[in-house]
Amino acid sequence: MGRKGKYLPLIEDYLGRRARLYEGERAILVGVLPPGRTSWEDAELLEELAALVRTAGAQVLAKVVQRRARPDPATFVGRGKVEELAALARDLSADVLVMGDELTP
Repeated sequence: MGRKGKYLPLIEDYLGRRARLYEGERAILVGVLPPGRTSWEDAELLEELAALVRTAGAQVLAKVVQRRARPDPATFVGRGKVEELAALARDLSADVLVMGDELTP
């Protein structure tokens, strides 16, 4: 067994345990996309994010897109979208919002 084969079971076990951490969580996906993108580009981006979320063991409840030139530095989305997301999360009993970009504190 080569070096790669030796570590593969350990990696698979680790990833399986990480996925179980998120198992059962209910997620809303959020994307901030620049104006001018086509709807199929939006769908492709959010479907890739959804696949990652499902792989982690969470259930995707909804996908929300906001068109902005760039994410809001304080809230990622605009103030109105924050209120919309809060209401949607409450209505769907979501546990997490998954942003389609890196966030910094």
